[in-house]
Amino acid sequence: STDRGLNWTVSNTGMTEVTNLGFHNANDGVATYVSYDSTGSINNFAMVKSTDGGRTWSTVSPTGTFYKSSLAVVPNKPGMLVSVNGLSNTSKDGSAYSMDEGKTWTQLDTLIQYTSVKFYNDKVGWAGGFNNSPSRGIWKWKPIATGVTKLPVVRTKVKIYPNPSTGIVHLIFPENK
Repeated sequence: STDRGLNWTVSNTGMTEVTNLGFHNANDGVATYVSYDSTGSINNFAMVKSTDGGRTWSTVSPTGTFYKSSLAVVPNKPGMLVSVNGLSNTSKDGSAYSMDEGKTWTQLDTLIQYTSVKFYNDKVGWAGGFNNSPSRGIWKWKPIATGVTKLPVVRTKVKIYPNPSTGIVHLIFPENK
């Protein structure tokens, strides 16, 4: 809706239904469909993404370990998703993140039974779990390093050899006086 919910437009994701939906911004978003069998195991999963505000959707075929119970689209960080699992089989529980809209995943942890995950931004996020011991309950996100931190330039006389190199170089720093 562009008028605060007074009128809505319909978009066909190509999935039977949508069980999870989130947008990073006005254009980039992800939708998933998860269904469970009578034992509580996931028996169907689909993921699609949009880069045009939901007008069109394309299938995402994830690779790597990721979790399907709950997925958070991180606001204002296009491409960043966090997934968690909270099934009764804790050997399949944990969390993972993606920086490319769900195409590839990096596992964060295992054997923690999360029930849901939500993010305010790429530095503030929470995952819920069962509160059945002092070490369980609500988990707060610890931001991951997703790039190189820019540091101030300090001029020093560093020696680098060999030059030219074959790919491996050695650095010699002057001693602090």
